[in-house]
Amino acid sequence: MTPRSLPLRFLLALLACLSVAADGESCSAEVEDAGDADDWPFGALPRESVNPEPLSCELLDAGTCWTDMVAAARRCVPDEVGVFDADRRTCRFSDGTTIEWNGDVEEPDAGGTSVPFIEHRILRPNGEPCFTNRFLGVANVAYDVEGAVAILRADTLTSFTLVCPDDTTFANDVEGTCGDTGARWLVGGLPGYDVVCDGDLGLCNHTINGGPTGRRETLASCRF
Repeated sequence: MTPRSLPLRFLLALLACLSVAADGESCSAEVEDAGDADDWPFGALPRESVNPEPLSCELLDAGTCWTDMVAAARRCVPDEVGVFDADRRTCRFSDGTTIEWNGDVEEPDAGGTSVPFIEHRILRPNGEPCFTNRFLGVANVAYDVEGAVAILRADTLTSFTLVCPDDTTFANDVEGTCGDTGARWLVGGLPGYDVVCDGDLGLCNHTINGGPTGRRETLASCRF
């Protein structure tokens, strides 16, 4: 296990499970790292500005760099449900697209939910990466979508920072921030990404927020 993986995954998984448990479901947070992700190709990280711009209502309505990245990521996966291999480290789609995990994904028991905080990537049928996530620190994740890299960092339970590929930096806790970010967050209108596995459904859903629709969207689904 790489040194940076355990503290980050444990804290992220703990926060995610607190959210799921609030809905009355049992939850297990999965922490695993096979170590292979360190060798995965990844674009250059953008540089965060010390003077972030506000996430204004006008900006959120027009779209951010994250909005464009969501649209690109949606093109990475066919509109179907993939199937995990027996080792639960690869999810395969009929056209040859795969989701590769840096560890095996736990299948939760019936009635339970698991949150697999494991680095993973989406590979096109030709093996080229289309979407890759990389953990940088506590609640600090970089996303490479077709070579464009953005960083999402949760600064507190209610505030976050978005660093775009061109180094432009946005935050939702500076003057000029849109007044209805709470309402937007509830429907998936703010930047975000997570994977939650459902024991009753027998699948894992990759959910991405802050895209062109302004709503929470399913990026991919994989069945056990």
